[in-house]
Amino acid sequence: MHSSKILVAFVCLLNFSECKKILAICAFPVHSHYIYMERILDKLSERGHEITVISPSKVSNSNFTKIYLSGLSEGFEEKRTTLLNYGKLSVFSKIMKAYEIAYWFTENAVKSHEISEFLKQSQHFDAVILDQFLHDSFLGFAHHFKSPVIYTCSFGTNIWSNHYVNNPSPLSYIPHKFAIHSGKMTFLQRLQNLINSSFEELYRRFVALPKFNKWMKTIFPNAPNLNELMYQDPLLLLNTHYSTHNAIPLMPNMIEVAGAHLKENPLPEDLKKFLDDSTNGVILFSLGSIIRSSNLTNPDVFLKVFGKLKQNVLWKWENDQLPKSTDNVKFAKWLPQFDVLAHKNVKAFISHGGLLSSIEAVHQGVPIVGIPIFGDQNVNIKFLQSKGMAIYVNYLDLAEISLEKAILQVLNDEQFKINAVRRSELFRERDMKPLDKAVYWVEHVLKYGKLSEMRSHSMDLLWYQKEMVDVAAFLLFLIAIVAFLVIKMCKKNKIKVD
Repeated sequence: MHSSKILVAFVCLLNFSECKKILAICAFPVHSHYIYMERILDKLSERGHEITVISPSKVSNSNFTKIYLSGLSEGFEEKRTTLLNYGKLSVFSKIMKAYEIAYWFTENAVKSHEISEFLKQSQHFDAVILDQFLHDSFLGFAHHFKSPVIYTCSFGTNIWSNHYVNNPSPLSYIPHKFAIHSGKMTFLQRLQNLINSSFEELYRRFVALPKFNKWMKTIFPNAPNLNELMYQDPLLLLNTHYSTHNAIPLMPNMIEVAGAHLKENPLPEDLKKFLDDSTNGVILFSLGSIIRSSNLTNPDVFLKVFGKLKQNVLWKWENDQLPKSTDNVKFAKWLPQFDVLAHKNVKAFISHGGLLSSIEAVHQGVPIVGIPIFGDQNVNIKFLQSKGMAIYVNYLDLAEISLEKAILQVLNDEQFKINAVRRSELFRERDMKPLDKAVYWVEHVLKYGKLSEMRSHSMDLLWYQKEMVDVAAFLLFLIAIVAFLVIKMCKKNKIKVD
């Protein structure tokens, strides 16, 4: 570990003018959020920058200074199983559920001994990188260190990220992140989208932000209110691309770097042999890093279907109590998912539809049987279904017949593979590798500071000015005056004629 840090210091000496100190914070105890940030941090470290990470996630890079937030990962365990019932909730309840999780990890983090001790040290940072998932309270760190802010948005754009830069988000074709439909909405879906988005906007402004502001003030009592800190011209690194998301407007400081987390590694020998020997093909089954297969209430449904297939099944199963299964099913506590998907014998991917998993499947051109459970997973799978490379299966209505039908359709209809390969080609065709692009823009901020030149004038307008409500009201007033005068003149003329 010491030798690694000496190497970083040596790189800094060779390129002293560009070696900077970066503080990265990912307090949400879900490893997939940190993975997206970590790959960017790794590359920045390779280029000589000093990285300090505050997180409850396992930080593997020995060059990083690690501030481990103890207790958060353990505390999140009991919340995992409740997410299996997430689909039964209304969108209003889903919104509040997301904020409740953020309240929990924020309060625990800001009150932690580790952060208290960290802030006692005299140090400076040239930039603060935040996970964008409701980390508003942690903006106090940027104020404290007088540093520009960079967000890593592991699940794309949404109402939270759009607010930071006043990015337009027309509700007519951009669905709420917790919706169960894609961008092509019916009248009723657009009405529902307006109601859901308006509810979250009001809840966020009048309930959530005061709470986040209070927690920020517990460690940074002299910091301005969040209403001021939130709009300091940040850089946003979005995990989006036109091949994985609907086309939407973006401000110039919102940089699309979908796939920045991807890194190819050789497969472990046992997995490689299993995949090589599976001449009839393999189906990969994984529900990501939050939901665990061992917590499923209906694993027998999957096992019955898998037993009928000629393909082998590679199933991510997280504990030692394995269910009884047929010979064609192999269980593993952990899988190098991206590298497994790259194998030529993998024919389909049964997935929860998390954005990192969806992007990995798109990159490798593997069709998906999507079983979304919470968050943005419904929108992700609905989009890929609209492009012909996925089938949506409702988890709440999951039955042997519907699951078998979906799997066989993806396996037997070659159009799914054709569409998946096209998605892959579109995704890979870039002017710049996504990781290189992310690093370029981080270093741009390190060199020039806040992106004030990219600030939209809409940031300085009141809401009714931005939406032209005052202009519309003025025009309506003029129309009313003209109509009144015309009517009055007509009445006078009528009296004269009579």
